[in-house]
Amino acid sequence: MPLINYSLPNDYNPIPTLPDHLLPNGSTRCAECPIVSISFPVLDKDGTYEGELENGRPHGQGRFKAAGDSRDHFTIIEGDWKNGLPHGHVEFKIAQSADDPYKTAYIGFCKNGLLDGGGQLNDLGDSGKAFIYKGDWKRGWAHGAGSYQGYTDNIEGNFADNQVHGFARYENHGKLLYEGDFVRNEFQGQGKLYDYSYGLIYSGGFNRGLPTNPEKKIDVLKQSKIDHRVKLATGFAKYAGVSLAAIFLLSKCSESDAAEFDQVAKPEQQRIETVAPKPQNTDNQRVLSAF
Repeated sequence: MPLINYSLPNDYNPIPTLPDHLLPNGSTRCAECPIVSISFPVLDKDGTYEGELENGRPHGQGRFKAAGDSRDHFTIIEGDWKNGLPHGHVEFKIAQSADDPYKTAYIGFCKNGLLDGGGQLNDLGDSGKAFIYKGDWKRGWAHGAGSYQGYTDNIEGNFADNQVHGFARYENHGKLLYEGDFVRNEFQGQGKLYDYSYGLIYSGGFNRGLPTNPEKKIDVLKQSKIDHRVKLATGFAKYAGVSLAAIFLLSKCSESDAAEFDQVAKPEQQRIETVAPKPQNTDNQRVLSAF
């Protein structure tokens, strides 16, 4: 195989800059929406190429290596080439210094130098920004079905132009946070919002990251207070025929809290009715007379 000096184009980047009309919305309205940032590590452009050639340029199977000299990023590109650019199945390897081992930055398919087809991109930066994207690519951007693993965020679903777009499942710190429709990284359409401790807290429409019917979203703080207070009324669990709202009122809580508790704690009511003994009519009358 011939070995030649070779330089990639100065402006070469396997992930090109998004045009302005495709840039993320940048909305700060949705504090819970994921922040997805997909970029390619810095590549050294000047080095040597060993492999098949056509008209003096890499074409076919070959291996490009940029030694870097005093630069910070050492580059190896190995695989298929066409007209001087990676094209076909390719592996990009990066080393941060001459003493560091090479690590795979990307392995998958390229078209005319851009990531295109199936492949996995591994960010090799610091742990606070590191990510892995595995899935479909088009014209250099994450586009199609894929999964994104960030430092705290995990997303599995549909992507377009390096953004979550379409139906996806979003986890934060390993726990489900949102499942539903996205438009450019924001909750948009129909979806379900979850809380780490209480599970589902909202199901319905979203617009630019916010619920369209916020009155349906359960106030987790208030719910936690209600759940705590009702533990004070566990002695009344034997009155299984009485609604939880009535039991709650007996624990000296407000009528409005009792009504809300009756809505948010139906599973607990069903549990009580399952395990508690069937009440006698006299007991029911005694409890209800407390009102």
